Amino acid sequence: MTRSRFSVALIGLLVAACSAGTTPAVTSVPTPTPVPAPAAASVAPASATPSASTAAITAAVSFDGKACTYEGPKDVERGSRITLTLVNTPEATKDGRGAALTIGAIADGTTMEQVAKDTETRVASDVPDYFLAPVYMPVLYPNAAAQGDSLAATLTSNLYFVGVGTPPTKDNREYLCTLIKVFDR
Repeated sequence: MTRSRFSVALIGLLVAACSAGTTPAVTSVPTPTPVPAPAAASVAPASATPSASTAAITAAVSFDGKACTYEGPKDVERGSRITLTLVNTPEATKDGRGAALTIGAIADGTTMEQVAKDTETRVASDVPDYFLAPVYMPVLYPNAAAQGDSLAATLTSNLYFVGVGTPPTKDNREYLCTLIKVFDR
């Protein structure tokens, strides 16, 4: 019963309000004052493409089944874009599974000797501690290299590993070609 009395009272109030001869006053809603957008940050985000002042670099890597050879600059300006080509030697492209060309950023202070010693015993599928996280290494597979494809990367870290890795069906090894040092202008 209490519920029905409440409903009847509510309906009565609504009828009375609607049937009154006055119209409700319209109240204005204050317009918010626009807040100016914050100034753009003065630091530009890292670019995936080199600036006009950085160089486009080409380099070649060859692999004879036992050693990797790098022909190109070993000291480059930060932001440079390097294009690496795997020379179509028989061992590099053998049956489309010869050796995959890789480039990856590694920690400052890593030496050529340290990497060379490490690659003598490490299998290609193991990622050493000196690779910077997140570990992303672009790879040029031998079948793509045999078709003339190349591998490109923009160099923004301080030090890079360039090498080739052989598949598990071969000897599953990583072969060091060189370390590339990146400098600021």
